[in-house]
Amino acid sequence: MSEPFNLAKLTLILGGANSGKSLFAEQLLSSCSSKVYLATAQPFDQEMTEKIYQHKQRRDQNWTTIEEPILLSQKLMMLNEEKAYSVILIDCITLWVSNLMIHKLKIDQEFVKFVDIVKNTKIPIVIVSNEVGMSIIPDNELARSFRAYVGQLNQYLAAAALRVYWVVAGIGTIIK
Repeated sequence: MSEPFNLAKLTLILGGANSGKSLFAEQLLSSCSSKVYLATAQPFDQEMTEKIYQHKQRRDQNWTTIEEPILLSQKLMMLNEEKAYSVILIDCITLWVSNLMIHKLKIDQEFVKFVDIVKNTKIPIVIVSNEVGMSIIPDNELARSFRAYVGQLNQYLAAAALRVYWVVAGIGTIIK
């Protein structure tokens, strides 16, 4: 992370589960003021409740947290129109896809809408997502669909991004 971060870019941060992606993204934006953390997680169980709490605790007062598990495109459009923040961090795409699947929404349409809004947003955006395709082929249709959807959206976002990081053990490497 020695190279300065250019806020004029759409940035995608990919990595495995618990690889340090979120912390890396937060550190990348540490010098920015008026930051918004657009969180997609839902506290369905104690473990997720604790993880959400820990994430909130480590962020400083320059962060505003907005939780939006489903209507991410609409919230992003609203934030773009308000222009109240210098940067938007979306964490994470993987949980958003999971939420869309749970609510049986038209995922392909949601992806097209989301990517279009991301491309046209004037505020710099950093997006965190999991790389879910480096494991064994899942043994059930739901898990295979999830992996396919996340992989598809990651590819759309990587194509649109001017910078993509791969995070392993908390260390980010620029891959685009």
